[in-house]
Amino acid sequence: MSCLQADAKGELPCVDLTLNLFVGKGCLTVVGWVMKAAIVATVDNTSIRRDASASDAPSFVGSLVDWIVMGAVTVAARRRLMVMQQQAEGQARQRTIQIVIGGIDLIPAWGFKGMAAAMVGGRLIWDAALVLAFATAIYVTVSPPADAPPTFSNALRAVLCGCMGLGVGFAVNTIPSSLVNFSDYFSIAAFTGELLYAGVVTMVGVFLQAFLALQAEDTASQFVKALLVFLKTAFNFVVAWAWQGALNLAYSGEGNFCDEQILGQLIWCTVLLAAGATLAFTLANANSDDPSQLAKDVRNLLVLVVGINIGWAFSDFAAVCYSCTPGLAGPLGSWLFACLVATGVGGLAWLATRIGENLKRRAVAEFVASGRGSGLSGSLRDFQPGHGVQLEMQQ
Repeated sequence: MSCLQADAKGELPCVDLTLNLFVGKGCLTVVGWVMKAAIVATVDNTSIRRDASASDAPSFVGSLVDWIVMGAVTVAARRRLMVMQQQAEGQARQRTIQIVIGGIDLIPAWGFKGMAAAMVGGRLIWDAALVLAFATAIYVTVSPPADAPPTFSNALRAVLCGCMGLGVGFAVNTIPSSLVNFSDYFSIAAFTGELLYAGVVTMVGVFLQAFLALQAEDTASQFVKALLVFLKTAFNFVVAWAWQGALNLAYSGEGNFCDEQILGQLIWCTVLLAAGATLAFTLANANSDDPSQLAKDVRNLLVLVVGINIGWAFSDFAAVCYSCTPGLAGPLGSWLFACLVATGVGGLAWLATRIGENLKRRAVAEFVASGRGSGLSGSLRDFQPGHGVQLEMQQ
């Protein structure tokens, strides 16, 4: 099946997965990082600095301010998106909004990650355990039900729960780092050690997804279900941070001159983009008509790991561009740069979603016209001729 042909359910998984990787994970990661960097620079009266690595921990106060400010912005945006999703005409638009909702919590997540980094500092195991316990308690206490209405309270609860995975994953990864620091060894051994660690953590993540899925089927307690969902989500970020450590050793971004650093980082971002596109195509072709819950969980794990590492790579690229651009030092320059990056990334995300929606509408229109969609109802009525497809294609 072609990547641009609808599957047996009239869906276009290749486009949905691509949007999830590059918009829902990658673009929103960059926006979250650059806004956090600007807020921390303002609070600390400094400039933007690279913050993807565990060794560069921002101040606790600056990260707390970012968590509160960007959390409030995200709550308002999430509530608006939830209303838009209910009112949206067309399944393509609804799925696009759902992808954005699924990744928007990455914006305030950088604030919580900064607080975790400031508290843990890559040294104490008990501090990492405290971060995990705190986030777990918050999640199972305030987690809203899946079918919660788009109220301010439910949006606040969802953002509060959704923004903690990045920090928890970072904190948990400091535990093995405090036991064995691969950077103390020569480069090949360090990279091999990080790569083996990332591979083992990934396998543990897959088995954990299967185990927790079985546990969820055997319980009716909403408290236990919320706990299982949090553990699955948090460990996905543990896997993402594990791969980030290996990728940082694969390409450190070093160079003697700015043009070398910018070009090298851009090439590295292109390599990760190609890896993400390959993953989206592979997962789309492996998509079955009725995937199991385990298959969905593993797919979500892979999309998060690859998508967020793409976002981290582009955040590093933005940090290199900032450091190599004169006249941007200080809070004012940090905000100018942050607004330019957020606007540019937001524009690219908007353009990608519009192209993706048009591709999906066109594919479904062809699917219905071919007669394969005769048995479909309800969810695809809006794609059929006379119910929005022709109008959208004319526009």
